[in-house]
Amino acid sequence: MLIAMEVSYATTRNWNRLNPNTSTKLKTRANKTRSQKKFIPLERLNNKEHRKQIESLIDVACGLDRADVLFTLCVQLFEKDGHANKKSYRQFRNEYADLTLIDALVDTPIPEETDILGTVYQSLLEEGEKNLRGTYYTTAKVAQEMVGQYDLGHQKTFLDPCCGSGIFLMSLCNADPHRIYGFDNDPVAVMIAKANLMLRYAEKDFYPNIFCTDFLSENVGTGLFAEYSQTFDVIATNPPWGAVRKDKVVGSTIESNETATLFLEKAFSLLNDEGRLNFLMPSSILNVKTHKDLRLFLLTQGNLSKIKVFNELFSGVTTTYASIEHVKSLNAETFAFEENGKSTTIAKATIYESANLVLGAIDKTDQEILQKIRSLGNNTLKDSRWALGIVTGDNSRHLHKERETGDEVIYTGKEIAPFTLKTARYFIRYDRSSYQQVASEDIYRAPEKLVYKFISKKLTFALDTSRSLFLNSGNILIPNVPNMSTKTVMAFLNSSVFQYLYIKLFDEIKILKGNLLQLPFPAIDRAVDRRIETLVDDILNGIPGAESNLAAYLQNLYRLTDDEMARIRQVADHAEQ
Repeated sequence: MLIAMEVSYATTRNWNRLNPNTSTKLKTRANKTRSQKKFIPLERLNNKEHRKQIESLIDVACGLDRADVLFTLCVQLFEKDGHANKKSYRQFRNEYADLTLIDALVDTPIPEETDILGTVYQSLLEEGEKNLRGTYYTTAKVAQEMVGQYDLGHQKTFLDPCCGSGIFLMSLCNADPHRIYGFDNDPVAVMIAKANLMLRYAEKDFYPNIFCTDFLSENVGTGLFAEYSQTFDVIATNPPWGAVRKDKVVGSTIESNETATLFLEKAFSLLNDEGRLNFLMPSSILNVKTHKDLRLFLLTQGNLSKIKVFNELFSGVTTTYASIEHVKSLNAETFAFEENGKSTTIAKATIYESANLVLGAIDKTDQEILQKIRSLGNNTLKDSRWALGIVTGDNSRHLHKERETGDEVIYTGKEIAPFTLKTARYFIRYDRSSYQQVASEDIYRAPEKLVYKFISKKLTFALDTSRSLFLNSGNILIPNVPNMSTKTVMAFLNSSVFQYLYIKLFDEIKILKGNLLQLPFPAIDRAVDRRIETLVDDILNGIPGAESNLAAYLQNLYRLTDDEMARIRQVADHAEQ
């Protein structure tokens, strides 16, 4: 079993060689970027029974120089596969002549897996190291699905600009290995990728075109390829996620400077006129406002061809992901969107109906629903008042589980439910001068205000008439919408209709003020307002069936059919999963 362990001298030396700017902060566990936890990425195994063999191998390798460990395993696989007399093998041994064969590993059994070298390397890397680099390697299944479709015969070329251990390179069909290229800035990964490609094409005596370099540097695409005059027919990869580059990439239009998006933009520039790229990206690329510029790039440059959302996760990663296929020269009006085994054809024009250009599934039914919702008016929360809850700076010191003299209740986001507040779990002695951040006193003490969860995919608004305090996990809204009471505004915000709107227009896991400001409230008169307010009072008083009555009233207000309402509920319920 692999457990967290002290970093050995050899491991530290190897880490410093690969990442000389990393500080000793990696030795703490304050967050994932500092975690020393190690684990085998089981999703990469073809045969789960090989886990024990890999654990035994890792036990022997722990504390040893990782480059030496992987070099030893490469040599073993070469000799087992009959490469000893090949020119390419001699070239490999010569290139890595400074590395050492580890006697303790020479006779260690190596299980047969698609990418056993990459799996072992991933198992030796600490979680913090992988998070800093974004190095979570793709499974063979996903790589095969992404690139196995391409026919690379007829002298076509392929590039993986951050190839890792080379799983995409190994998953190609009908390819000439002389026309396969890869980049990575990790020298151990480059060594592994070269070995994997030579093993994959064992019948050929060639040396892989895999370079240890930063793909985003200026010389890539100019100086490095000068001798090849190279552009590519297919570029596919799983780029590092989450990192933000400090220096601006020359010629880039990506404002976020997020590494994965910069890789995609630069890869597009290296495609030939008929070229295709296929990138595995975090699902946040599809909807988060930060990446709106990339989505605009995909919609306006070349042709967005297909998006597929995957349900599987990588070990140690909670982020879902999607493959994005993009074509250089074609300019179609639609693209395919696949999720949960269902494929939908999406008109690109519908994406522009979303303020953040969300690349989600908006089909003909969705367009009709959105049109009905907007047809009743476009009032907004623009004249409302907003505030954050209290930021104490030290909750452990300021919050009390038992009420003390001078305390009052304070609510957190966990106590915010639709329409009502649950029982408060904490108390606080209110002293504005001792907190890190506070809002205006009159907002906290407003006789009537709405509070809502900030970190949530579901719109959850509650009414507070007790002038209570809230922590910053609960944001505050004092609404001002024409002809609407506070209770009526809350009714719309908690409705399936608005939940559907929020997912279709933004689909973020945070309830952001900027997004709420764009939600269209209908133009209603005072009679409708009073009716909705009465229905909300029934909910607050616990009358059975009150929420269903409100939902039915709003359905009639928007003139939605039963089928349209079923679609709305299907999308809205997805936020609760």
